[in-house]
Amino acid sequence: MKNLDRWGVSIVGNSMIRSFLIAGLVCSTACSKKKPKSPTKGDVSSEKMIDKDPVGDGVDVPSVSATKDDKAAPKEPDMDVKTIEEVPVGLRPPDLDLPTNVQQKRVKGHVSNAVNGLRANDPDKTLREARLALTVDPNSVESVALIAHAYYLKKRYETAEVALDLVLEEKGKLARSNARLYYTYGIIYEKTRRPEKARAAYEAAIKIEPNHLGALTNLGAFQLRNKQYSAAQQTFQRLTGQLGVNTAVTWTNLASAYRGQANNYQGAERTALLAKAEKGYKKALGIDRNYGGLYYNLGLLYLDAKPYPGLDDVTRLERAKTYFDEYKNKPGADQELLRSQQKLTKKLLKRAKKKAKRAAKKAAEANEPKDAGDE
Repeated sequence: MKNLDRWGVSIVGNSMIRSFLIAGLVCSTACSKKKPKSPTKGDVSSEKMIDKDPVGDGVDVPSVSATKDDKAAPKEPDMDVKTIEEVPVGLRPPDLDLPTNVQQKRVKGHVSNAVNGLRANDPDKTLREARLALTVDPNSVESVALIAHAYYLKKRYETAEVALDLVLEEKGKLARSNARLYYTYGIIYEKTRRPEKARAAYEAAIKIEPNHLGALTNLGAFQLRNKQYSAAQQTFQRLTGQLGVNTAVTWTNLASAYRGQANNYQGAERTALLAKAEKGYKKALGIDRNYGGLYYNLGLLYLDAKPYPGLDDVTRLERAKTYFDEYKNKPGADQELLRSQQKLTKKLLKRAKKKAKRAAKKAAEANEPKDAGDE
């Protein structure tokens, strides 16, 4: 990761707590930095990114990529350093005199509690517990990464990034060996519209921790968005297979990778990939029938795949229409984008029905018995 200290912040001394405290103050000036513009809006794909702690089955995926909710990150309010909640005045000194094994046990307990705060969408708990961990071990990079993650959940993206920049500058090699630090960089870069940096951060996290569920899921989402279908297929096959992630989002993403791959093939290979895509979507349907992205992507499957093995055009498009209609009432449905797909589906379905009617009429005429007088 290069150029992470772009604001030129320097730290005097080697206290991790000092780094963390200064991070809150620096943001009062750094947060005035102009935000990047939002990218051009594209089609919704199935990809979702994980932006909370991914430990466990990775089900916590509240943020959809490439939807109407992806607006430019809101400008952070100016912070009053006299009342800023991030500065815990009176924080007790680090417990440097504790035996190493006791220190490690206490830090582990606070870190575990902080992670639980992320899972419960309680960033205040995460901040509290991570700070307590720092009082025991001021060199705990994991704790600072958790603090940054908590700021992220509070939508304090630049505060979070500055905290990571500071610890990376101060702790160097120790910080560069922490997967959570790079994963947190990744989700911050996602929200602040720096996708290539996000990809590099996820790859760095995976290099350190090959089975990091959040980094793998978000890297796979990046691959889907950039039409790297083969790579996305491998990523999500690993998640659903070797790592046993069994969520509707992950299966939908794998199915979308198959669907994208099918466009690059013909004949038997295309048919096999479309069958895998359909099977993956149906697998997701059995896990969570309320996941809206699943219905949208099933609609796209039948809308785009022409011809579809075993289905005539009218049946194919009627299925697309059914799934788009179901998507409409699901949480987070992008109504504007949906309308454009429904309009297209309706137009194509009307055309397909007319064509089928003409073909049926022509076939009926060809099969009519001729009168004797016509012979």
